[in-house]
Formats: sequence, structure tokens, C-alpha cells
Amino acid sequence: TEEEYATLLRLKALKRDYRELYEDLKGVRSEVGYTEKLIEQCTAKLLSEFADWFAEEFFNADHDNRGGGADTNVAEAGAVLGTSTEGQAARGTESDDGNDEALRQGIAAGIPVAGAN
Repeated sequence: TEEEYATLLRLKALKRDYRELYEDLKGVRSEVGYTEKLIEQCTAKLLSEFADWFAEEFFNADHDNRGGGADTNVAEAGAVLGTSTEGQAARGTESDDGNDEALRQGIAAGIPVAGAN
């Protein structure tokens, strides 16, 4: 009958719409995955560069008189910040769980931190 035919046409149109929307969803999921990986890479780079800067700013003055080199300073800064590769390997993660504690220690030590009150 005509009613069944109209229902079948509507069903086909709905299926077509569903397939198109599902393809859009897959594309968005792909973009989200890419963005999440990019955020992880940027976070790792930021932490690494901060550790380098921190070592240069705060450990060089301490070690200049004792002969500590830049590599030692970076390693010590990484240990303080929880960003050393050894620490990450031991934890089995690259999360910033230790960085919150390092931030609190830095604030407690009177190190100025942007955005901290």
C-alpha cells in the first residue's frame, strides 16, 4: 500500500542520514584523537623546557661554586618537577601527577609561579 511505501522511503532516507552522520562522527573522533596526542606532545615539551629553564635559573647559581654541570642541573630540576625520564619510566607514565606536588613545593619555597595565588 501507499502507506507502507511512504514508510519504506522514510526509512531509507533515515538510514542514509544516519550513515552520513556516522561518517561525520568518525571524522570528529579522529580529530579528537589527533588533538589529544598533540596536547600530550605539547605538554611534554612544555614540561621539558620548563625543567631546563628551572635548572638554569635556580640550580646554576647553587652549583656554580660547586662545579655542577648543566646536565646535573637539568636532572635535579627534573627530579624536583617529576619530569625526569627515569621518573617517568619508573612510574610507567608521562602524567603530570608529580608536577602538582612540585608546584606546591615551589610555591612553598617562594618561587614565583604564574597563575598561582
